[in-house]
Amino acid sequence: MHLRMRILEVREPSSTLIYHCAAPNGQTRERSLPCHEVIVDTLPDEMDTFIVTADLQGRERQAPHRLLGEVVAEELRGKIDSSRSGVLLAGDFYANERADKLGSSGEVDSVWRAFAEYYRWTIGVLGNHDRLKGSVERAILLDGQTLEKDGLRIGGISGIIGKAGRLLRRDLESYLELLEVILAGNPDIVVLHESPANDRPERRGNPHIAALLARSNPVLVVCGHCYWPSPLIELKNGTQILNVDSRVCLLRARD
Repeated sequence: MHLRMRILEVREPSSTLIYHCAAPNGQTRERSLPCHEVIVDTLPDEMDTFIVTADLQGRERQAPHRLLGEVVAEELRGKIDSSRSGVLLAGDFYANERADKLGSSGEVDSVWRAFAEYYRWTIGVLGNHDRLKGSVERAILLDGQTLEKDGLRIGGISGIIGKAGRLLRRDLESYLELLEVILAGNPDIVVLHESPANDRPERRGNPHIAALLARSNPVLVVCGHCYWPSPLIELKNGTQILNVDSRVCLLRARD
């Protein structure tokens, strides 16, 4: 039995976690990481919380200057029941060691391990700046597959649409064919790195992905890659898109 989940409310962020990230011209800046509580109509019986995040391309301010995703995994562990919390990672968790180079690419194994070690399960996709040296124990990387966890069918595609041969790029036709196969399997959640476009200029993304989602069955899409000031939109067919670029969302069932 599958569990269709709908978002009812995205609350204002409350986090005060400060980190270092790259700025133009080889500079480093401080930013605050927003953490939203997201209320959904239902969760699996085995779970209290979904942690959903992407594009944590920064490092902690103090030594040893861990990747931001590692810090988030540890910080949240002290605030929620990790044994009853699942994790969805939507890609791009690398920042260079000095956090002063925009668009740097590198290994994110430590971020995946941090979440996989602490939480009930960790499932996700790679972004176009991510590399994994190998498989991470207790974590599941998706790239065209669909699986079931705690009654939820979850599919995902790593990377973005782009010129074949570059890191984690697929040509448009191949990407859309893969997404269409996933959607035909009637998933409850689809995890993408690349954002679908929206009709507002501040909600950037790919219009071809948006068009395919608009003519498919309703689904909850988690994505990143392009920052949206407001994280949630709903399409006319009932599909909801939660953009978690540079933010953390904690999905919890309504009281």
